[in-house]
This record gives sequence, structure tokens and C-alpha cells, in this order.
Amino acid sequence: MDIEKMIEVAQKNLERKIGEKLTADRIEAAVSGLKEYRSFYEEFDMTPQQREMSNHKLHHTYGVTSRMLEMADDEKAEAFFWLGLLHDFGRITDILKGTFADVKVGHPDAGANMLFGTSKKIKIFDVPEELYVPLEKGIRLHGVLDVEKTCAEKGIELSSPFEAELVSAIRTADKWDIFSFFLWTPMETTVGASFSQIAESPMANHTMESFKEHRLVNQAAKPFGYKDHWLKHVAFPFDVTDMRLLSWLQDISWVDAYMAPVLVLTEDEEELKKLYFIRDEVKGFISEKISLGK
Repeated sequence: MDIEKMIEVAQKNLERKIGEKLTADRIEAAVSGLKEYRSFYEEFDMTPQQREMSNHKLHHTYGVTSRMLEMADDEKAEAFFWLGLLHDFGRITDILKGTFADVKVGHPDAGANMLFGTSKKIKIFDVPEELYVPLEKGIRLHGVLDVEKTCAEKGIELSSPFEAELVSAIRTADKWDIFSFFLWTPMETTVGASFSQIAESPMANHTMESFKEHRLVNQAAKPFGYKDHWLKHVAFPFDVTDMRLLSWLQDISWVDAYMAPVLVLTEDEEELKKLYFIRDEVKGFISEKISLGK
């Protein structure tokens, strides 16, 4: 199935969930929001490569929004919906650059600035104003390495259990869809390199240290090559607290499935040892977390 057909299927699925979760008086605003979001992306003149990136990100956005609705209590469903839909609004800046690897201005801040800054792109959507503040916080924090540290550095305060729940939910839903996305999407789209190029690329020392310390890989650290970008996704389970997601990762053998093509193509024995260490470390982390959560 091509990506445009997949988008249509995902949109219909999302519209069905909107009808199930939102109150009758807000369904029209949400469905209209889907159309406005898609129209925003379609306004830009893009190369075929950029349009391909845009389509994959639109499919990802629908997947995250659908997951957010599944996770939400009925009274919080609209807030969860809008955060899911708008969390990656800033990705348009990456798409127009032709890369997801530029971290000078991260897409969470770029999106929050576009939506709630001087241009007020949030006005495109029929979002209740009382949700502006929690949505901005959720967008800014959904992709950061460390929520507590980022809040301290940027003066962000999660002033209610609701705001903290929103942030936790979007970080879970985002990663859940990303985990699925990476199993069927070509590496040329997600990393910008083939499996062979990733296998031949060296691993930075700081990336290996991240796995030893069970923390996310810092994309802003240098050097940061193809293999580091690919391994960044392998470290995502370190940031997962939701037991349902951890169990799903274990049930489908996600780490094995994601890493296998590069393991097979890696000829350097020392590099291969490092990759096997990383694979076993992440799988062990998932198993331990699940055992402790039972």
C-alpha cells in the first residue's frame, strides 16, 4: 500500500475515533482540524523528496493522534486530540530543509513558536483557548531528552496533574507510533541512508556511553553520523514508562527486528560486538522494567 493510501486509511480510522470519544458539539471542530492541518502542509511548494517526507509525517501525526484518543479519558479527549494533532507542527521546518537531523532549533520549539508566537497559527484551528497553555507545554516537551531538566532550563512549570499527564501521554503516543513507523519505513526516509551505509558508518563514543548509562542518545552531540542517528531510535525504550508499550515492544521483538538488517551487514568485529551489547542491553532493560511493573 502506498503512503497516500495509508494516509486515507489512517484519516478514516481517526475520524471514527473522534466520533467515539469527543462530545457531539466538538466533533465538527476536530474533523475540520484534520483538514486544516493537511491543507497547511499542502500549501508549500515541495520537491518530490520533501513531499514524501511530508506524507510520512502526516501519517505519523494521524497515528499519534489516534493513539492519544485511545489513551484519553472522555473528559480529557479533546485536549489529547489537539496535542496529538499539533505535536509535530514544527516538522515543516525540517521538511523544507530536507532533513530531520538539524537540531539548531528543535521541531518542538519551532512548532510551539509558530502556533503560539507572533504568527498565532493556532488560530487556524478551532481550539478552546483554555487549552492553549497546556498544549504549548506539551508541544515543547514532547521530544526533549529530559523533561525535568528542560523545564528548569526554559522556565516551564507543569502546574497541574493534568498538564503532567498530557506531557507523559504525548511522549508515550509519539514513541509508540515511531516504533511502528521504523519497522515498515525505508531507512533512506528515516535516517537518510541505506542499511549498508549505516553498517559501514562508525559509532560515536558518546552514543555508546548513552547505552551504558541507559539514557537517550543526544542528537546535538558531535560527531553524529548515520549509525548514531539509527541507534538513537534503539535507545527510545529507555524513556518509556508505559507498561503497555514496553510489553508490546517485547511481544513483537522490536529491538531484534529493527537491528537485524544492520547486524547482518556489519563486517567489523569490534563494531559488531558493540551492536550486540546494545541490543542485549536494551532488551534486558525492557524485560526488567516489565518484571518490576507486574
